[in-house]
Amino acid sequence: MRQLSKEWSISTTNRRGSGCLARVKTDAERGNAIVELTAVLMVFALTAAVAIVTTSDLLAHRSAVVAAARDASRAFVRSESVELGRDRATELAAQSLRERGLPPPQVVISCSDVPCLTPGAEVTVTVHAEVPLPVFGNRVEITAASTMPVDELRRQRE
Repeated sequence: MRQLSKEWSISTTNRRGSGCLARVKTDAERGNAIVELTAVLMVFALTAAVAIVTTSDLLAHRSAVVAAARDASRAFVRSESVELGRDRATELAAQSLRERGLPPPQVVISCSDVPCLTPGAEVTVTVHAEVPLPVFGNRVEITAASTMPVDELRRQRE
């Protein structure tokens, strides 16, 4: 084997004797691919971890807001009066999110009939909550709505 330069060498025969040219790495180049691969994998792993944590937190917050809307609508249709229903629904939604470490939501109640607690009417409770993203510190608004019917066998209330 004869040397052409410090980085390249040419072999007239390889181990099998086929006569192919082969590139031989110098000692300075050995191990660089492993270091580069490790660095790239670390960046991808960190990005994937942030994405997984953020997505799971958003899904948990979304579930909490949906549960708050459902509980608030159920409390409203079971209440004795519209005023008491609004108070119960708002307090229950706030309590539901507070238990999960979230700030109090904005609660909007709409009814299909007037008065709201007319038997057979539908009551829709919409909950708007601003939840924090775990890694970035920004806030995202999550909205959920739940519609419940007022029991048709109850007597009409204001």
